[in-house]
Amino acid sequence: MFQKKFKALAITTFASFTLVSTPTTAALAPITAVSIDQLAPILNLIKYTSTYDSLTPLEDKLDILGKFLRTKLYNNTYEGAEAFVTKYGIQIDGYNFKFSFSDFKAFYKELFGLDPSLKINTTFNGATLIMSDTSTNMEPETTLQITDSEIILHSKAAYANLIYTTEYAAEITNYLGDNLYKIKIYQYSTANEEKQLQTTYDALVKQDLLTYVPLLLTETEISDTALDLTPYFAPSTSTNDEIIEEILQLVNEERIKAGIHPLELDYELTKVAQIKSTDMQENQYFSHESPTYGSPITMMESFDISGWNKIGENIAMGHKNPATVMKSWMSSSDHKANILKEEYTHIGIGYADEENYWTQIFIGMHNDI
Repeated sequence: MFQKKFKALAITTFASFTLVSTPTTAALAPITAVSIDQLAPILNLIKYTSTYDSLTPLEDKLDILGKFLRTKLYNNTYEGAEAFVTKYGIQIDGYNFKFSFSDFKAFYKELFGLDPSLKINTTFNGATLIMSDTSTNMEPETTLQITDSEIILHSKAAYANLIYTTEYAAEITNYLGDNLYKIKIYQYSTANEEKQLQTTYDALVKQDLLTYVPLLLTETEISDTALDLTPYFAPSTSTNDEIIEEILQLVNEERIKAGIHPLELDYELTKVAQIKSTDMQENQYFSHESPTYGSPITMMESFDISGWNKIGENIAMGHKNPATVMKSWMSSSDHKANILKEEYTHIGIGYADEENYWTQIFIGMHNDI
């Protein structure tokens, strides 16, 4: 009954949450120029390949994708493998790994940082050939079949032998314009008491709001002059980042009009807001109380967000763009109060696009108020 009423009100559904509390005194770590968390796709890639080029076609990426999948499943703890299967809704049938479209996109993006280009009723073959199980003929190690209802990744790739005594550091070596950077990544072995440099990588990355998207990875130096970098200046395909940026701009426009300081977008807080929006979409609920993560305060504690003394949350469902959801929030006194609360200093923004679930999380920091 509740679900039916909820669905009928989808286009105008929104809610707010506000709390004043003092859970901790520790401050959030400031966002640095190169955060290892923001390099997650690149560090994932390094575990499975030493060279990568985002401009290569999908079939050239399949062997890396197959190795990534099978490593997560078969060179992992039981709990880790089970969590990975659950996270991406994978159905396993021998060497066939079946995904929904949205789950496969999320799985692909975890490794490469970009959305895949998928066309229904197509099949792609990886480059590596192996001996067939049923004959002496060779077959692709990994194939991808896209049907009108699911995506099937067929892979017999050998899983990677991951080394856990490894640390990474990174630095920006050059800014090329249009949010394009050259980054040098240092891989260290921590097997002995003294850290030892193992490998140095050069990477070309595109900076989005939440991550550095890998465009090119190599163990040799990337030359600004010898390599034509023009194709890499294409716009990012990450529409979520554009939406987050637009929401942030609209929020701060309202705050500035009211004579209030603008909010700072926080990377960690945005991850939590995105998880909340995705959780509402996947579990088909609309509430500040998540059946998975609990209350907003519990979520903050679970994801180690500390240092705040005020927190608020706005959620909405059904609005198809930032302008309409912001108009609805600003038309509601409770939501408007959250957006314009002077004590707030940071914001996290999440958006799940299949059914248009929106989340804003606001916090006020101890050191800033």
